[in-house]
Amino acid sequence: VPQLEHVAAAQSGAFIPNDADSSQAVVRSAELFGEPISDNLNYIVLERGQPLQPQDRRFYDDLVAALLTDTEHVAAVSDLWSDPLAEPLALSSDGRAVAVMVQLSGVLGTAEASDAVDAVRQAVTRFNPPAGLDVYVTGPGSTLVDEFAAIDHQMLTITAATVGVIMLLLLLVYRSVLVAAIPLISVGVALAVARPVVAVLGEHRLIEVSLFTVALIAAMVLGAGTDYAIFLLGRYHE
Repeated sequence: VPQLEHVAAAQSGAFIPNDADSSQAVVRSAELFGEPISDNLNYIVLERGQPLQPQDRRFYDDLVAALLTDTEHVAAVSDLWSDPLAEPLALSSDGRAVAVMVQLSGVLGTAEASDAVDAVRQAVTRFNPPAGLDVYVTGPGSTLVDEFAAIDHQMLTITAATVGVIMLLLLLVYRSVLVAAIPLISVGVALAVARPVVAVLGEHRLIEVSLFTVALIAAMVLGAGTDYAIFLLGRYHE
């Protein structure tokens, strides 16, 4: 059975349900304008401490051209800087920064959306921005990817801290290592069973999984399992 985190990363569901009003609006808008159905919007921002240089413009043009050819990850590129009429909308008034909006494949929260953001960031690095030019990939899609990555890295620490707090509370209440170990062992077994079961169901797409699945399993099993174990111990003591 694969690790639940791996299944969630590979088959993560949408951040916003498909039947939500905002999701339906995205679908309807894309249909009316003949555009790809995607809410994975991002911005590539080029910034320099002084007005942008000719080499910055060449980097921008090469990057935009590469993104347009990457049809697997990029759905659309709003290249306003290349249009004289729209240039003021993309270029800052002092000429030190310019932004281009890219619509990437995948729905926010899914593995496809995360892969598309990673592909854009790799493209930025691959073209090696000129010295002194800072290039950022930002916007709703990339922000959500970074947020999920931070949560994923912290989950193990959070779970360990939760177990430590529960152990401390049980020791304070029962003043016995043996009695405190009974709920902890029970919860540990429950967590060890629940994670692979959900991983199998998610891998075969019988249920939808995401990063929130990992967090909720830990929270529900640790919380509910400890509570019911305390209830049973209390009844036994009575």
